[in-house]
Amino acid sequence: MKKRTILQALAIALLVLFIGGVNVVSLTIVLVGEFLLAVYAYKQKVKQEDRTEEPLTPALELLDLHGDPDDIILLDAVRGNELDHQILVYQEQRCFVIEGRPLRWQDIRSVTFNNKATPYEIPSYQVVIATTLRDHPFIHLSVGQDINWARDIVMEMEKWLVVEEKDKR
Repeated sequence: MKKRTILQALAIALLVLFIGGVNVVSLTIVLVGEFLLAVYAYKQKVKQEDRTEEPLTPALELLDLHGDPDDIILLDAVRGNELDHQILVYQEQRCFVIEGRPLRWQDIRSVTFNNKATPYEIPSYQVVIATTLRDHPFIHLSVGQDINWARDIVMEMEKWLVVEEKDKR
């Protein structure tokens, strides 16, 4: 917090203490109010900093590196324009780009989906990719509350993996 805010709170507290007719409840209300205002101002400042620190062109860097994708699989229709909610398919390089990282098709063991919610929550599905990579044996991708959407994503990914199997023969 800024020194000014701390000094204001201290000044108000001292004023309340030295004015004889005010009770402790009034002091508590004033101090809690000052604290809540300081917390609110801090949160607003953090939100502004988060917005400015976000990189603006990771998708453009990927396009420069890999070229145009052969297909794009959307993980979330509402947030489909964000790179974290897309799977880019590159048939020539035989890889998916998931969350900005390439994943070669030969490193994928299986693709499935499951419900990650507890019985008391709204269903929340995720696509689970089992890999042969030691540092990332499983990749979990949230896809929302629609089981059919999750199933379609798995089928799209398997379609490309079947193309890989046919090309090996």
